[in-house]
Amino acid sequence: MSKKEKRGTFCLILGMFLIGLVFLNILKYPAMEVEFYSTNEREALVVFYNNGEKSIFDENHIKLYGITSTDNLQKAVFKLPAIGLDYLRMDFGSSAGRTEIKSITFKKNLFLKKTLQGEEISQAFPTANMLTNYKVEKNVVLEYEENDPYIQSGNLRELSYDINFGYMILTGLTALLVSFLGSAAISFLAFRITFDGVCRMWENIRKSRKARWICVFLGLFIVTVVITVNSSQSFLVYWIQHPSIEISFKTDNYQEPLEVFYNNGIESVYDDKHYEKRKVYGTNDFQTVIMPISKEGLQNVRIDFGGSARKIEIASVTIRKSLFEQKVLSGSELMENFDQTNCVKKYKLGEYVEIECEAGDPYISSNSLKFLEYDGRGAMGILNMVKWLGFCLAITAVVTLFIYEILHHVVSIKYFFLNKLLDMRVRYITKAVLLLMTVLIFVSVPLYFTVDSAWYLSYLKYFEGKEVFAKWNLIRGWLFPYLIYITSQLFGLTSQGLVCLMLLFFILTLCLCFSFFKIVGDQQLRYIKYAVIIILFFNPVVFGYYHTLLTEFLGASICLFNMVFFLKAYYAPDGGKARWIVLKAFVLALNLILAYSLKQTYIAFITIPFVVTEFCRWIKREKKGRALITFCVAFVCLLASNRMWTNYVHTGNIFREGKMVSATGGNIGQMFNNSLANGATYFEVVDENTVAVLDNNMEVEETFEFSIKKNGNIRYIIECFLKRPDKMLMGYINNYLVLTNYYGRGEDYKSAVKEASFTRGNENSWIACAFSWYRRGKEFYTDQGYDDLMEEFEYEDLTQFKIPVDSSIVLEMIYHFTGYVQFTKILFTISLIAAPLLAILLFAYVLWHVIKKRSIDKRLEIAFILEITVFGNVFALAILNNQIDRYCFPVFMIAVLGLFLVLHVTLQKSFDKMKCIGKR
Repeated sequence: MSKKEKRGTFCLILGMFLIGLVFLNILKYPAMEVEFYSTNEREALVVFYNNGEKSIFDENHIKLYGITSTDNLQKAVFKLPAIGLDYLRMDFGSSAGRTEIKSITFKKNLFLKKTLQGEEISQAFPTANMLTNYKVEKNVVLEYEENDPYIQSGNLRELSYDINFGYMILTGLTALLVSFLGSAAISFLAFRITFDGVCRMWENIRKSRKARWICVFLGLFIVTVVITVNSSQSFLVYWIQHPSIEISFKTDNYQEPLEVFYNNGIESVYDDKHYEKRKVYGTNDFQTVIMPISKEGLQNVRIDFGGSARKIEIASVTIRKSLFEQKVLSGSELMENFDQTNCVKKYKLGEYVEIECEAGDPYISSNSLKFLEYDGRGAMGILNMVKWLGFCLAITAVVTLFIYEILHHVVSIKYFFLNKLLDMRVRYITKAVLLLMTVLIFVSVPLYFTVDSAWYLSYLKYFEGKEVFAKWNLIRGWLFPYLIYITSQLFGLTSQGLVCLMLLFFILTLCLCFSFFKIVGDQQLRYIKYAVIIILFFNPVVFGYYHTLLTEFLGASICLFNMVFFLKAYYAPDGGKARWIVLKAFVLALNLILAYSLKQTYIAFITIPFVVTEFCRWIKREKKGRALITFCVAFVCLLASNRMWTNYVHTGNIFREGKMVSATGGNIGQMFNNSLANGATYFEVVDENTVAVLDNNMEVEETFEFSIKKNGNIRYIIECFLKRPDKMLMGYINNYLVLTNYYGRGEDYKSAVKEASFTRGNENSWIACAFSWYRRGKEFYTDQGYDDLMEEFEYEDLTQFKIPVDSSIVLEMIYHFTGYVQFTKILFTISLIAAPLLAILLFAYVLWHVIKKRSIDKRLEIAFILEITVFGNVFALAILNNQIDRYCFPVFMIAVLGLFLVLHVTLQKSFDKMKCIGKR
């Protein structure tokens, strides 16, 4: 085909296409035109229609036209469905008024129409409601009262339409002429662009891989923009596109929330489906709340002020219609639009609207917001548009990169399933997919709350300004409540927001595990490590703690980070140089401060890895790295930060001295000493000067004289150890075994129930099995005693954490296999019991190889550091008589990793020896 033939064919096809589009646009919709006069302003002319057999109207088949305040003739045009139009109903608002209808014109298509006037209108619309006068003069006069005035048609299929030849010919010729000229011009331009320019560009695209991906990117970007523009309910664009109401106010009552009801119907009916509620914070300044509202047909808004008397000053109410339009109501304009009030004693207009509410149900409500004249948002609209386009670009970039990686590495993915990972980028894709699946599984599991969770939530009132810090109980650290507070500011105080916080640390811990195996460096672990990580993370105990509002998940993440960092510093080639010394001092100090601020007992798993790695460096006669100075600097920082926090709690100034006294009046140091004394479980203070030694049945075996009041608890521990070291060690061993769940915990929380078990669980069982309540059909939050927690801690928002979750495949697979939960309990107990035994054996191994100047297996040396950390932390808890198994969770993952390394090395060496024997 020649060039001219191509040109002619293309022009003909494109011209016919454009002509067809024009005619389709003309013929697509029939219409109804109403010419009328009305005395009602701020009302709507509403048309209900149906295309069924009966005269049934609903809000899915409705058209509205806003009536303006004018004495001139108004013309309303309503587009109606093209097929099967049967009945119409015209509504005239909800207030009394008068309307004169000059004509009603039905346009069936381009050729047929019917104009009704005078008597024809009354005959076509014989049914009327709430009309005081329905008569025909020059025009059809309708006078009506409030409540629902309307007129309703008979069957419109019986209408006989007229053929409008003049209109048809004129409109048809105009459409043909415009279509021809437009298609000719566009066809010529399109041909020039397409065949002279685009074809060359297409050849370049075919030759250039980069150009192809640019086209893919642009195509995906356009698709993303179209999807986000047309999906107003999508959470992805909710923050930039969905309309909202923004209220700026201040009040003297911080207990009652602020509520907004809205509707998008014709009548002022409010329900819980169109409702938003926001908390009021304790502050004397103006605060702002933003509430999303329905995008379609906003009609009325009601702002409720709670159920008790209060004074409130409203600076403004901003109704944000779209990305670029909003209306700010303040002063008299606010009360003109919100002119319906209830239980409002009085209000005063000034710079702000001052409203004095009575007890009951105080609110202000709008009459109609349908016809507000919105203003442009100016720079803010442009900024939001930039955010939106940036968001679309980010999504497009991620999707394009993902498609590129998949298509570019199809061959390598085949090798991946054959365990032949030859391309590092395929590993990145694998990790990305695993990460995505982890996130999806993680967010599908609901949160679990305990009594301690309610404690931490109750501490939010200090950061929200509802309580003075002088009442803070210093036994509780500030870090975890503050993180919850920050999360509530970013995501709202909801379960979803808290899940985001936990997901962040879960992913961090997952990445730290990969970093740990990278430090180990054994190539034979590159496949096994995925199985270990899956067993470690997707078991009910670990996964459960990362869905429980307690400090343990945060402690586990900090503990693993601390361990990975000091291992990396220990094996760094220049680990003894100045930059590593400074970095270790900084990280040690920071981790000590964070761990102590989280829970005081967590400082053990921060200090032990540092001490052990420096000890190993010392016995191998490497550079000591000024470990003592580093350790002292870190502890000075810890003491200084603790003193500043104590000063701030008691005096409001970090430099003004305050006493380390808890809210209950006890001294923090004294409480620590009492915990040490309670750790001596086989000793009991009889009176001020007598201490009894107990036997295995906790009965008095012998006594000796000692006065705790005169000598103190530290001297008491030393004296008990000197008198009966066997009893002291036995008590600590029992406490250790209780922490591992091998022994049971006594009712007095001091003695041990010596009944051996590897599947006891205790609080770990609550965490691991809590989600199985869903499958049993129980009410999850009722079983947790929410009403009791709310009454005890006076935190009114606990109920907002309730998320209805049905039994799902994820929950079934992860949590509802009883044998798997039993396996996790066994793993917890064995890994902690094995820690002291492995630590002793590995210490002997390391020391022997150092003495003999032999090379030390790196894996076993790392296992020694891990196991001594686990043992030291659990033993420290045993000394303090903390017999709760969840306190050991921060080192549980480290214990499993250490146990796995030992088993891996042992089995590998055994197999190697068997191979050697076989060859012989």
